[in-house]
Amino acid sequence: MNLILLILSLFIVLGGALVFANGVEWLGKRLNLSHGTVGSILAAVGTAMPETMIPVIAILFGTGDAISHEIGVGAILGAPFMLSTIVLFLCGVSALAFTRRRQTLALAGAGRACVVECGNPVDPACNISTADDEIAAAAELAAKSDPRFLNINPAAMRRDLGFFLAVFTLAVVAGFIAAPVVKYAIATVLALAYAGYVVYTIRQGRLEFENEEECIISPLYCARQNPEPPLALILLQVALALAAIIIGAKIFVNSTHSLAVVLGVPALILALIIAPLTTELPETCNSFWWISCGKDTLALNNITGAMILQSSLLPALGIAFTDWQFTPAALTSSVLALLAAALVFLQVVVKKRISPAMLLVSGVFYFAFIVLVMLQVI
Repeated sequence: MNLILLILSLFIVLGGALVFANGVEWLGKRLNLSHGTVGSILAAVGTAMPETMIPVIAILFGTGDAISHEIGVGAILGAPFMLSTIVLFLCGVSALAFTRRRQTLALAGAGRACVVECGNPVDPACNISTADDEIAAAAELAAKSDPRFLNINPAAMRRDLGFFLAVFTLAVVAGFIAAPVVKYAIATVLALAYAGYVVYTIRQGRLEFENEEECIISPLYCARQNPEPPLALILLQVALALAAIIIGAKIFVNSTHSLAVVLGVPALILALIIAPLTTELPETCNSFWWISCGKDTLALNNITGAMILQSSLLPALGIAFTDWQFTPAALTSSVLALLAAALVFLQVVVKKRISPAMLLVSGVFYFAFIVLVMLQVI
């Protein structure tokens, strides 16, 4: 029965994620926010709701026993680990799997440039007067559709990954501190840091919106025939999708707790591996779909924005309401998450781009953790 409920929660979360992705794109358009901001704030907060609710429910509204706290701490630490490893890995897979589709969309979306084919511009609407201009336009298009890299906002990625590395490192350090006063101080800093991040990102998003190319958005599911749906319908769709995601997460929490007891598996391990793997489905599904459509900034900032939420507010909750002591498995997952994110961050800083190959490397850290668990090293 518990397995059936787990599968049911999986479909509920998946359906809610797809509906939410559509609604949040429209919400961002109506609020005049850049793709990076929509991904980092609106999409990230919404799609991070399942893994956010798991530790909240387990720690604040659970049975209060050691198993509930283990599930809560495991979910808190497991979410950044999954996002920075296996979810980024799947984004790299999506970019490679849909290479041709992404190139086609990139070429079709550049309305102001020309594709040079056999020496002649394909688009007669292009206003190109010289051969040099023609070559420049072709080079611009080729850069946008280069399959070796994703089309991202480098500044937004540096901001998100840099912030994640800073706050999650602080959260990990708190696990080695015994003094309650210091721990509470760290929890407060983490919560305030996220509030500051949100304010700064929204301000930057409004500035970036004016210079950003417009993306094609599928019709709102609640109003498919309306090319300009009202804000009320957009908010209704987003709210219904979030409700479905939260319900799926609640079912999952109860099923995970029962399975941990029946199977005799340590709740922390179960929460570190199974809980985030399922609850990260909204980010995974949204990002996989957005990358297949060439919306790389939305996709990756959705993930990095969720990573920031999971590495600041939720650790603050864990630090304040649990003993926040790490087992070898918990510490290993946290260190691997930081290493995976640091590699991607380094590529963005040096090359101002992200390659699918680098995202595939992120998955190595996840599989390394699984091997260590199976060999009972941790």
